[in-house]
Amino acid sequence: MIRLLTVLAISAILVSLLGCSTEEDIVNAVLDPGIDNRLAWEAMNASIAEGSALLQSPDGVEPSQIRQKLTTLKANTSYKLSLKVRAVRTPTAQLSLDLFVDETYDSPDQELLIPPLEIGPQYMAFHKIINTASFREQPYIRVFTFSTVPVEIDEIGITEVRRGT
Repeated sequence: MIRLLTVLAISAILVSLLGCSTEEDIVNAVLDPGIDNRLAWEAMNASIAEGSALLQSPDGVEPSQIRQKLTTLKANTSYKLSLKVRAVRTPTAQLSLDLFVDETYDSPDQELLIPPLEIGPQYMAFHKIINTASFREQPYIRVFTFSTVPVEIDEIGITEVRRGT
């Protein structure tokens, strides 16, 4: 009985650490969490330093964003999009993490929206399981906001997952 409880406790800890439910299994990491490769990330109205990004719209109309072209994403596959977010005070707009190519590949089903009231002064982790559709070219992963209050982003990750049955 003690052995079974120990196994269950260890399983619960691993599920918690990996951020997966028992209904999803990690297959492989497409983008390891972090923003360490500054050359791969494009920043627009944003800055990248010391492994994190700071997003702030200059006027609430023009977005602040970082993005990275993906090279190994598979079509018609489930992925877990994740990131950590914090802000010194409540942002003036939501934050979005999504996949896109252009107007023809920018689906709301592949977007993690984080309302301003859920972003606080301590890093909070957010994730969403999405399924890719077919695409003619590899999409970007993009984080953007129209908030005029600075929003700090860390540990952006994409992990291929397999849904349990």
